[in-house]
Formats: sequence, C-alpha cells, structure tokens
Amino acid sequence: MTVYKTIKGFTVQTIAGDPPTPNIGQIWYNSTSNTLKGTTAGGAAAGTWSSGGNMNTGRTSILPSQGGTQTAAMAGAGGLPVSDSNSAEQYNGTSWTAVNNVNNARSAGGGAGTSTATLIFGGNSPTVDTESFDGTNWTELANLNTSKESPRGTGTQTAAICVGGANSNSNRTETWNGSSWTEVAELNTARGAGQCMGLQTAALFAGGGYPTVAVVESWNGSSWTEVADLNTGKNDGGAAGTSTLGLVFRLGTNESWNGSSWTELNNLALSREGISGCGTQTSAVGFGGSPGPSSKGVATEEWTVPETVTKTFDVS
Repeated sequence: MTVYKTIKGFTVQTIAGDPPTPNIGQIWYNSTSNTLKGTTAGGAAAGTWSSGGNMNTGRTSILPSQGGTQTAAMAGAGGLPVSDSNSAEQYNGTSWTAVNNVNNARSAGGGAGTSTATLIFGGNSPTVDTESFDGTNWTELANLNTSKESPRGTGTQTAAICVGGANSNSNRTETWNGSSWTEVAELNTARGAGQCMGLQTAALFAGGGYPTVAVVESWNGSSWTEVADLNTGKNDGGAAGTSTLGLVFRLGTNESWNGSSWTELNNLALSREGISGCGTQTSAVGFGGSPGPSSKGVATEEWTVPETVTKTFDVS
C-alpha cells in the first residue's frame, strides 16, 4: 500500500480535533473522531444559503439595488395581494430598516445602483416612471421612452440599463446617463421578467418571458449576443454578480455563470418566485417572494461560498 509519507515526504499529523484555520492541501488525522481529514479549495459548488433577518413589510417582485451587496441592499416598493407597495427598506447584513417610501408604488420594475444611491424604473404601474434615492429621499426623474412592465436593469445610479418588458414581450433596451434615457440596440429574443446583472457596458440578461425561456444574452455596450442557455428557464427571479461571474435563483433552482456555461448549485432553503436579490456570485442576498405577506414575502436568505472546505476521507 502506498504510504503518504513516500509521496509527500512527511507523515500525517495526529491531533485531537481539527485545526482552527487549515490551509488548502493540509491533511491530518483526527484522533477524537478517528477520521482522516483534509482541506480543499471552496468555490461556488460549495456555496450554501442561510437565513437572514426578515423584512418589515413582506412583498414580492421588489425593485432591488442591483449593485448592492449582501451587507448593504435596498428593497424598493414591491407587490402585495391587493395593491402594490411604496415601502422601502435597507439591509445591513443583519436586519432591515424602513426608510422613506418611494413616490409611486409599483412592483416588477428595474433597479440599479447601491443601497444609498439607487435608481428604480418601470414596473407594473407606473410603467415609465423613474426615481432615484440619495440615501434619504426619493426624487422623480425623466421617464423611460417606452412603457415597460416587468423590465429588468443593472448598473449604477448614473449609468444604468433597462432591458426588455413583459408587455407584448418587449425587446427594447434603454440606457440611462444620469438625466435621460436613450433607446439602443434590441434584444435578440423579446421578453421581460428575466434576471439581469453587470454594468451598463457589460451586462447579462438571463431567462425571463411568459412562457419562460432559458435564453441568455450578453451585452457589450452596443449589442446583444446569445450565449449558453440556463439549465432551467427562470423568470421573476433574483440575480447577483457580473456579466462573467453571475448567479440567478428562483423556486427550486440556483445557477452560477462562469462566463461560458451555467452550473446548478445548492437551492434556496425556501422555494419561492418573485424573489429579488443582489451581491456577487460568492456573496449574495435574496429577499421577498410570492405570496407577498407570507413567510416567503418577508424572508431573507444569504448565499455564501467558503474559501476552503474540510473533507473526511474514507480510510476503511
């Protein structure tokens, strides 16, 4: 039998437990559990969802700060069973705090920016309205050129992109320069309610549509190009990350994007549609969902990818 020492030139250390901060590639024998263990690199495949703080107002199809983070997110407006909400809340990684309401209640619109410099636009009603948040107040700005229900967006408060729409499956794309919207190149596959992430000049628009499609398109600042499809088509889901390192999640599916292909990962603990989200591929947050005022509507989940993973080896 091959001895580890003859391969690596040293014996396996025996300790009564596990090292507090093992290095990648480190191997040891845990004399308490009588197991041989080792540490490997983490990565998206090792990521898991965990519960975060509940929202104050449960709702679905919230307009997120798409450039927000797991510890600094904005939830603007959203849907309720009878009417849309104008509530706005900020997340600090632990709890949600109510801030000033948006001027016009809406759901299923687009969002961009951070938790303190947010832009929201379009939605089920009003469908052309744009508002910005400066950390304290919401201000109405120039309208979209084309009415859009369930558009999606990403970017910053002064350089955003609004993509698609559910009204007649729109293929229109508009860009925002801080004061006005300009119509630019159209999507190859018209649809709304997809998952959008990235920047105004480098974005990804995944899935969407009624009925749902798995189509994914990449934006380079001037045109859309079809890339690899999702494994499972999704609409009204959450998104996080960039055009080359992304994450999309909804109901019982969660997929990561490496710039060329999609990989299925661990699912949300609470399956729901109409979830919103932001963050990165390795550190994201998902919030809200359908039905709005239920446990799903107030729930927050945090996606975390560990840098290292400890594994137990079979020594039988």
